[in-house]
Amino acid sequence: MKYDSVILDLEGTMEIPGTMGVNPKSNGVVLQDGVLDGLKRLNSKFPLFIVSNCGTRMLERFLNFNEMRSFFRDWECLGNTGNGKTENIIDVVKRNNLKKAIYIGDSFPDAEAAQNAKVDYIHAAYGNDGWLTGAQNFETFKEIVDHLVNTTK
Repeated sequence: MKYDSVILDLEGTMEIPGTMGVNPKSNGVVLQDGVLDGLKRLNSKFPLFIVSNCGTRMLERFLNFNEMRSFFRDWECLGNTGNGKTENIIDVVKRNNLKKAIYIGDSFPDAEAAQNAKVDYIHAAYGNDGWLTGAQNFETFKEIVDHLVNTTK
């Protein structure tokens, strides 16, 4: 399947859940294994976006960590809009004129939001909710990146 963009969830998908403030030197951001290198690879092939149910402060903290902001063209979160994930995915798709986006998330509500927003979905089984029946499941961020880079040429 050919995609024109990748939209990513934040906590659980790119960042280890429940680690806010754990490492003050990293501004409290603790990335899942392979995320930094994976974002570099994805960014060379696709425009990247974030849609998360986090607060504004958490999203800004992530974007300011290790120049993460430079990888993403746009982002949205519950803290900015008060809207749920479905509405925020739809807004990012419309705002950026995306035709065939894929959403990467790690929870059952992420899969539901992608379906409701009419975008394809990849499940990060290493995140919050484990394996999701009926979804494309991947056990590492690197596996997700390899799949997208190698199968969507």
